Amino acid sequence: MGRKKKEEIEKDLSAIRENAGGEKKDIPPSVQDTPKRKRRSKEQILQDKRKAELDRLPKDPNPLIVPVINGIFDHWAGAVKVEDLKLKEGEAESLALPITQLIAYYLPQMPPIALAWGSLGAAAYGIMGPRLTLLSEMRKKKEKNKVKPPVKPGAAKAPKLDGKNTTDFKPTVIDT
Repeated sequence: MGRKKKEEIEKDLSAIRENAGGEKKDIPPSVQDTPKRKRRSKEQILQDKRKAELDRLPKDPNPLIVPVINGIFDHWAGAVKVEDLKLKEGEAESLALPITQLIAYYLPQMPPIALAWGSLGAAAYGIMGPRLTLLSEMRKKKEKNKVKPPVKPGAAKAPKLDGKNTTDFKPTVIDT
């Protein structure tokens, strides 16, 4: 259907007003004079889209991510043996909010149970990691302190090199 010209629309409106007694309140809303909307620029449309995307992002950190972050930093502090690398109160939550927002933006279909499993793994590693390291160090100390059995007399000894070449390899020089 083609567009009606402005004059034709005015004619239709005046005919409706005459039939309705000239009162605007009886005119259906679809036909009433409505002010024209201004067209939004592309920049305004993009700004509105960005604002809508930001409004969809969570405002609070996911509590399942906090132990994962703590576990990572605790492991790092334990690996390099610098206790100051561990996160202080509230630092894990500060990191968890942007991570939560990134997960919500890039992985909107990610089920919460996946985060729960990841959190469980990180928490278990954070708890068990230092204990396993301690056990490993204790085992190394125990092996170091073990007394080596004395060598039996008459046992074969490894040959000493005394700085001499004991192989039969002789380099050849090719004259060109």
